[in-house]
Amino acid sequence: MVKFTSLFEQFLRLLQLVGIPLMGSLFLIGLLLLLTSGKNPKRKRAGFVMTIFFFFGTLAVAYVPALVYTYQTETPLYVAEHKTVNDMVGGSTTIGNSLFKAIWYLAVPVCATIAYVGLVIRFETAKNPQRARIGLGLIMFSPLVLGVAYFVPSLLSYL
Repeated sequence: MVKFTSLFEQFLRLLQLVGIPLMGSLFLIGLLLLLTSGKNPKRKRAGFVMTIFFFFGTLAVAYVPALVYTYQTETPLYVAEHKTVNDMVGGSTTIGNSLFKAIWYLAVPVCATIAYVGLVIRFETAKNPQRARIGLGLIMFSPLVLGVAYFVPSLLSYL
């Protein structure tokens, strides 16, 4: 029979492995909506709400379990003598590496496509400055997304 605490800890680990990249990417989508909204109030409001909500959601998923364990437990949790930190954490490294490799392999073609679409939009506009700005924003945003997809695995190790 599995203890409830270990099941809860596994659920928290899954929530952090899936929740941090998901909420971070939704934060970036909200930021993109906010930056490209122009005068559209519905799109601007949706981007603003997504940016605020998913920024704090990412921080909550990352730090609330650590704060709860720090301030709730009075004594350190029992660890068997033969277990080391590498034994406890080692199981999640293969999942994290494969997940971030998949994100990297998906981010490169998506960002290249976004840059090319931005070029097409930019050069296709005749006298529409709003579309020209959207195309320029897509061209400038794609390397930023690619950089974030490249540096997120190294930044998550500091959480």
